[in-house]
Amino acid sequence: MEWGKEQLERSVITTSWGGGDIEVHDYKTTGVTWAAQTRCKNWNALWTSCDVFTIQFNTAHHHTDFQWLTMGCHEFGHTADLGHRKASNDTDNNSCMRSTTAAHYKFDKHDLNAIKAGT
Repeated sequence: MEWGKEQLERSVITTSWGGGDIEVHDYKTTGVTWAAQTRCKNWNALWTSCDVFTIQFNTAHHHTDFQWLTMGCHEFGHTADLGHRKASNDTDNNSCMRSTTAAHYKFDKHDLNAIKAGT
């Protein structure tokens, strides 16, 4: 969680504790394939954007510290409206927005530019 927050703060987005815009929880459930997910908890009045995100880490899955680190970066990226990246659109192969746990652990320049363009 801390790492994901630090990565998000590398962008034009600033975060602070206690604001309620991003809630992070450990969640333990079996029988599901996801190890981490981001969902919108509260939509704005016009249903055009999310006011409060919830990130859940499924602790029923056993991962290395590095894999949890990459998932933290990845899930916080979704709160900044970043989508999944594939090898075909991650040509320098260094974005945490890749959809595998073997991905890198930081936002790359493309990710940071996309966040900046969306603000």
